[in-house]
Amino acid sequence: MGLLHGALLRASGRAEVVGIVDPSRAARLIIRGAGLGVNTFASLDAALARDDKFAGVFICTPPRAPEAISERALPAGLHPFVE
Repeated sequence: MGLLHGALLRASGRAEVVGIVDPSRAARLIIRGAGLGVNTFASLDAALARDDKFAGVFICTPPRAPEAISERALPAGLHPFVE
């Protein structure tokens, strides 16, 4: 799903996609091979450990996960958008 959402956000012209987080190694390999030109990360913490400056996060997860991710994103100064 990260590949689809990343491509749609990029095509919209309303957001710059600078990284995609997906816990699945297989999904990260597919995303890397798709030519989006973005970094991939296994976790939000791994993404936040980078020097990249993120303004927000687009959270596309199963219904049980968005709250925990948002709670991690907010103290980091990120604006979460939950699908």
